[in-house]
Amino acid sequence: MARARAVWGVRMVEWSILALVLLAFVWFFGQYAKRVYSQAERAQVLTTLGALRTAVVLGHLQSAVQGNSMAAVQRSANPFHALDSIPSNFGGEVIGRDVAAVRPGQWVFDVQCGCIGYKPLYLDWLESQENLDALWFQQSSLGAVGELVPLDAYIWQGKRVE
Repeated sequence: MARARAVWGVRMVEWSILALVLLAFVWFFGQYAKRVYSQAERAQVLTTLGALRTAVVLGHLQSAVQGNSMAAVQRSANPFHALDSIPSNFGGEVIGRDVAAVRPGQWVFDVQCGCIGYKPLYLDWLESQENLDALWFQQSSLGAVGELVPLDAYIWQGKRVE
């Protein structure tokens, strides 16, 4: 009987160690999955910014080629209107960079400042300043057409978002 208890005690220790190892693997996998998901969201943000920049430049060039000099000089306020189709995660227009009512993962256009903003799914992926609700980009009045300049130095997992 004493031997059966000793074997049972050893088995409990073995199963406990196995459970701890399994929990450690699950935790590490979860951390890795979060990092990959964050990288995917960052890639989506950069892709959308690239599409917006390209659409604005192409619209400017098209109006310049057609000889409409006023349209070539005058840019559309909302760069999302320059796209062939508005992204499904476009949340609409806001005023005063107020994104409280916007769901995470959506793009917005601020009518007041002429900025576009993106509200990340998880703000803890950003290594930026406090009181940050969204990433904001403004069309530059200086330099090239279609240039979207970040309003702050946004760092996403150690890399600048530009």
